[in-house]
Amino acid sequence: MSWHADIARLGWQLTVTADKTRLQRATPISGWFRLTVRAKKPVSLHLPGLHCDIALQPDSADRFLLIWHCTGVRDLSIQGADLNHLSLQQLPAWRAYWQLFHQVRQQSGMRRQQLFDLCVARYKRAGMPQVRRKLLEAHQPLLPALLTYEQPYQQWQKKAQPPVASAGFQPVSLIFVVQPDEARQWQLSLQSLLSQTDPNWQLWPGPAASVTTLPAASDPRVLLQHQLDPAAYYWPLRAGDLLHPETVRLLQQALAAKPQLQILYSDHDDPGFDGCERQPQFKPAFCYDSYLSRDYISPAVLYCGSLLQQQPADFWQQQPALQLARVLLQLQEPISDQIMHLAWPLLQRASTIRTKIDRLLLADLRQQLVLKQEGLSCIVKPQGADGFRLRYPLTGTPVANAASPQVSIIIPTRDQLALTRACVESVLTQTRYRNFEILLVDNQSSDPDTLRWFSSIDAHPQVRLLRFDAAFNYSAINNFAVAQSQAPFVCLLNNDTAVISPDWLDEMLQHAQRPQIGCVGAKLLFDDNTVQHGGVVLGLWGLAGHSHKHALADSAGYQQRLMLVQNYSAVTAACLLVRRALFLQVGGLNEQALTVAFNDVDLCLKIQAAGYRNLWTPYAALYHFESKSRGREEKKKKKARERAEINYMRQTWPVQIADDPCYSPHLARLREDYSISADEPAAVLQR
Repeated sequence: MSWHADIARLGWQLTVTADKTRLQRATPISGWFRLTVRAKKPVSLHLPGLHCDIALQPDSADRFLLIWHCTGVRDLSIQGADLNHLSLQQLPAWRAYWQLFHQVRQQSGMRRQQLFDLCVARYKRAGMPQVRRKLLEAHQPLLPALLTYEQPYQQWQKKAQPPVASAGFQPVSLIFVVQPDEARQWQLSLQSLLSQTDPNWQLWPGPAASVTTLPAASDPRVLLQHQLDPAAYYWPLRAGDLLHPETVRLLQQALAAKPQLQILYSDHDDPGFDGCERQPQFKPAFCYDSYLSRDYISPAVLYCGSLLQQQPADFWQQQPALQLARVLLQLQEPISDQIMHLAWPLLQRASTIRTKIDRLLLADLRQQLVLKQEGLSCIVKPQGADGFRLRYPLTGTPVANAASPQVSIIIPTRDQLALTRACVESVLTQTRYRNFEILLVDNQSSDPDTLRWFSSIDAHPQVRLLRFDAAFNYSAINNFAVAQSQAPFVCLLNNDTAVISPDWLDEMLQHAQRPQIGCVGAKLLFDDNTVQHGGVVLGLWGLAGHSHKHALADSAGYQQRLMLVQNYSAVTAACLLVRRALFLQVGGLNEQALTVAFNDVDLCLKIQAAGYRNLWTPYAALYHFESKSRGREEKKKKKARERAEINYMRQTWPVQIADDPCYSPHLARLREDYSISADEPAAVLQR
């Protein structure tokens, strides 16, 4: 076997066996590399620390190659027999990008200009790191995930240092409550308290405990006798739970910033399936509807003592989810003003087995919370492993009569007969709720077949054809149609959608009629049954992106977010239901600055700023054949408009884009799969 001169020049030593060639260096080396191998059979690369090998891409009949970037490599193996030639070259960044570009073009069959325009669009949205990542993914789909996200939480912890302010505020009484179930576990929790950088804490074993024989029971901060203090704050712990060394200082800092706070919760991590690798639970700020669907808040929760005075005697022995559900019933409206999220994993949960919780009791407590906070009755049933589904009664019955609210379903179109007809027919035939009208808005169609179909469908009693004779402006078209409607609810629906679940409109309407709900979005799928829209997350790609895009349709998602109703700052107008009065109150879609893109995000943010909650439901499912009706966004004539719309959004909503309250600041901004951010960890946020 022959090899390239750079192998020796870069200081690599080769060890060759029948089926493996190993390269080693005395010192680590970083940068861009190109590995080229001539062989008769496929070849793969193995790097220490990876769980699997990376297959080299075929470049010709007998040549395989891989281009990648890594940090600190000093040992690698090429798996394969009968290698004829081996070349490992270190490349400057510009040449690596250039070679990646040409390799991806060759693999994908894309035209050079098409791929170039795509890279430019990604650069504008999210910068060069995203261009690099997408080129690497196209070249070798597994490579970025393996090299960047291997043991991501451990990598995150190495870089993560919570910024702690110096003292300068009056400490608040912090009391941690640990049941001394077992001496060794008690000692672990106690030791994490003794290791705190701030000594202003106390430990109470609970009202029924006797710990005189346990270690450190003589410490004056261990309260053998204690009367509940309404001005103090209490954090229930299970024996064996561990606290981050900065927990007390961070809690004191947060409470000093908001003295009237009633509940504070933080991120935490759970034991992994193997008992070793921890599983972080990075949480959003308080999202009322997300909590109703699943308790994502406990167990890392701090309560004001005034909320605990009316709790039953066995409160401290109850499961964290039950404790939280009971305490939330004590809060007065507005509930969100009294709850703070500290976005940092302050608690490492013990690996002890938890006792089974009464989910029917939790469901009943949720019913009580909805009745108290919203004045509404609802039916709550367990859903999935630990979630809940809430059903609110519709006004009247889902038949066309005066007692049931009418919905105007607005479908803009221009030609595209096959798509539009399939969409309209699916709504007419597959929708269970019947009190709706379709406002079909023709935007300068010219195809004769389309015009003939318009004439026939206009005769349908539930279809009204409207003409919008002006240049395409998505915002203006929908504003025009809303003005023609008299229904109390309007549904914006793309013509490249098709109904999957017959009760989609019932599901969306039951939430949209709730007084504090603004926009309601649906679960949209690509035609390959992967997720196209699971809610909109602000800050993705530098502005906004779709949650869980390309996840499998039946995937549970991060913290079960794909299978339960969730709050999001925005949802897509490809299928969006909202009260007509609320739509008009905020001025509708922005037809001056946002003629094509981001007008739905802007609408949702205006409604959220007016004091309403937006939400997404997985129980309303439709197909969305994304952008098939209007063409691609990379055309040259659209570039100036696209830049202007992006600039408008960044200037109008900078705070929301920087920190979406429905998303964690520690999750990725250049991916849509809720993976941990590979960038520098965000500063700890009080939200």
